[in-house]
Amino acid sequence: MTIFKQYDSRWGKKNYNNSSSISAAACGPFAVANCIVEFNPSINPMDVVRYMQKHGYAVPNHGTAWSGIPAAMKAFGMEDVKNVNVDKSMDAVWKYMEKGYEAVFLFKGGSRGGVTWTLGGHYVAMVAYKVKNGKHYLRAKDSGGRDHDGFFAYETTMRGLIPQVWVGKKPSGTPKPAPQKVYPKCIDVSDHQGKIDWKKVKASGIDHAVIRAGYGKGNPDKWWKRNIEGAIAAGISHIDVYWFMYSYTKEMARNEGKYCVKACAPYKSHIKAVFADWEYDSMSYAKKKKVNPSKALITEMNRVFCEEVQAAGYKAGFYYNYDYKLNHINVKSLPYLHWYALYNLDDKQTDCYLQQYSSSGKVNGIKGKVDMNLYFGTEPGPAPKPTPTPKKKLKVDGIFGKESVKATQLWVGTAQDGICGKKTTKGVQKKVGLKGKDLDSIWGRKTTRALQIFLKNKGYNAPTTGVMDKKTVMAFQTFLNKEVLK
Repeated sequence: MTIFKQYDSRWGKKNYNNSSSISAAACGPFAVANCIVEFNPSINPMDVVRYMQKHGYAVPNHGTAWSGIPAAMKAFGMEDVKNVNVDKSMDAVWKYMEKGYEAVFLFKGGSRGGVTWTLGGHYVAMVAYKVKNGKHYLRAKDSGGRDHDGFFAYETTMRGLIPQVWVGKKPSGTPKPAPQKVYPKCIDVSDHQGKIDWKKVKASGIDHAVIRAGYGKGNPDKWWKRNIEGAIAAGISHIDVYWFMYSYTKEMARNEGKYCVKACAPYKSHIKAVFADWEYDSMSYAKKKKVNPSKALITEMNRVFCEEVQAAGYKAGFYYNYDYKLNHINVKSLPYLHWYALYNLDDKQTDCYLQQYSSSGKVNGIKGKVDMNLYFGTEPGPAPKPTPTPKKKLKVDGIFGKESVKATQLWVGTAQDGICGKKTTKGVQKKVGLKGKDLDSIWGRKTTRALQIFLKNKGYNAPTTGVMDKKTVMAFQTFLNKEVLK
């Protein structure tokens, strides 16, 4: 029985909702994936994670919006997906599961029969059902760290802990695993590889290379001329170029862009794209010069380099890894090609131009190790347009989903994209009266309680527990309908 675990080292430390890791917050998409894998063994839980992120269901400081669960179940092939009302009885759930439906249960904090499912909120896949001695047993697949896997009796371990249940059935006819798409492999090289026999490289099946032109203040790579001319002569059809940067000011970065353009000029017709490469060695050099580059500065240095490259008629891009994406470069603000270093082939980042996946590749024609990449060729699209102002009133259902977030953004005056990010959160904090250090753009208990008090003072029926529960969301939706979506 395949059970996807959030804490798996392949993805556990990755960001989920801009406030927490997959290990801490992604039980929603993993519960869906643990259902889907029962009939589609080719499913990767990261596909469901990215679906939640793309559609605004990964909510900062909360995990996954309730509305994301049925949406993802449908998107990944389940049929007849329903939100079952369990306020008074679980009978409807049993009827569906008797017919072979699977389910995602939402648990609230608490323990029953010595079993603690969660201290807060947690989604768990239930993939089988049986009745024994008058009790209803469910086979759980728990993606969280408590590892509650196997059959559990509802009456002794779950009763009173389930506020929401979604059910769905397997599609008619079990789908065959999707054929794995083969992406071209690409090497990236510099003088570290020494003399390269490009004819042997070509004969080995490599038809794509990224070649270092140089580094820093106009320093050419020792093997630049020989490498690019050798690659061209051998018939390597796709050649990209990179420049390793040692800038610590915007002006230095702009000049490095000019140095790179000058080096590329004789071979312009053969070059597809040119990349900025500012990374750890660049950071160490800057610190030696008594400069500690901020995220904003590193982002701007990549930007001005790319501007120079683009102005010279090349496609421009930049290199980064997960640490830099999270802490050192505002990736989303740079409308250029992405060269992303992620050494995990189980998690192909097909939304980038290149994914570097190894530094220890072996290729005929190159002595020693060489960096390996997969070429996806994805180019940046136009900047997303703001979503139009909501015209219809919200359904008061207690689900803080995309439409509720858009209405909230209309209230606080941020872009209506349906994603509750830092700007939206800070806008809410200001609206509900938080000040000073409390304006931290983090939607935690303090922000929720301030919102609850704000709603209560306005005459709306909200608790003051600091928990964004169904009752609070319904009060907030009622407020937005009456005072914002007029």
